[in-house]
Amino acid sequence: MVLCIANTHFELELGSHERLSIMDALEKNPIALQLQYLPLIYAHSSDICLATTLPPKESLEDLQAVLPQLPKIATFEDQFENDHEISAWGYSRQILNWIQSKNLEINMPNLEIVKKVNSKAFSFEISPTFDEASLANNQRELELWLDSHSGPAVFKSCFGLSGRGHFILFERTIERVKLLQVFCKNQWEQRLPVLAEPWVERCLDFSTQWEILPSGGINFLGAVTFESDDKGVYRSTLVGPTEILFKFHTEELVNHKEEAFKALQILYHEGYWGFVGIDAMIYINHQQKRALVSIVEINARKTMSQVALQLKHNLNSHDFLKLSYESKKQRPGLLPEYTYLRNGKRVNFKKQLYYEMVRT
Repeated sequence: MVLCIANTHFELELGSHERLSIMDALEKNPIALQLQYLPLIYAHSSDICLATTLPPKESLEDLQAVLPQLPKIATFEDQFENDHEISAWGYSRQILNWIQSKNLEINMPNLEIVKKVNSKAFSFEISPTFDEASLANNQRELELWLDSHSGPAVFKSCFGLSGRGHFILFERTIERVKLLQVFCKNQWEQRLPVLAEPWVERCLDFSTQWEILPSGGINFLGAVTFESDDKGVYRSTLVGPTEILFKFHTEELVNHKEEAFKALQILYHEGYWGFVGIDAMIYINHQQKRALVSIVEINARKTMSQVALQLKHNLNSHDFLKLSYESKKQRPGLLPEYTYLRNGKRVNFKKQLYYEMVRT
């Protein structure tokens, strides 16, 4: 039996010096508070989804209409036998502290290694990317990069996620440049570089999902495409037969997988094992030709793409599945519409996770 924890605020923890408990951190972040129920979608029926509080009864009934065999659910404050396996969204200090408080055990990589391999600086250093991309460690390096790149640009913190932690500079007004400097200064004060990249016209965003075994074996879990908004914030994932999904991009997918496999081997030699999602992108370059960024970033954790792959498997469907996280509609979704904090206060969520079966 596996205890499943969806600490989807994982990168925020890596980029923060706060020392919160897993429960306090989840209750502090409304999106993570809602997404903590994700294991109800992807976990096995014999597993246990852990949460700060139990979800409303009606949300479980709605989900059971889609997935009849749901996993069990319990709270972090319950007691557990010490023979349970632990499966976290991402290995972190909050997870380790909770495990130790319950006298449980987990086999996990060194947390400094986990932080290192999840940094965008690490992805940049080990993989091919834009020729124009660079790490800026201080004001001087930022100014040099800006002087040599006149077009729109995006600046990324090492531990942002789903478009958050990005600063997009479309127009170089005095006000926007000052805000960029504040954004960068906040990162430099934490001794973290900022990744500077040109803003490009994207043709396709996609990712591959993997698992590195403690023995060093590497399992390929699947490939998906996904949609983001104009600021790079995640919107949806599309899962289906690879030969159809990547019909016009098979060469790029093959090249990406070759580079991804090299990166995964580096991760293992660094001391990391566990789940990994590797994002890639096809864009239009300066010559107005299609070009591949084989590794945009490495996410050494579970991902929404992995959730989509597992959901399609659980539904036993041969159609394409679209999983989207968006503003609520007038129909049930896969997650609770609201939940309660441990102090009894109700929290209403603005978004919902929806799926639909589509044909392409």
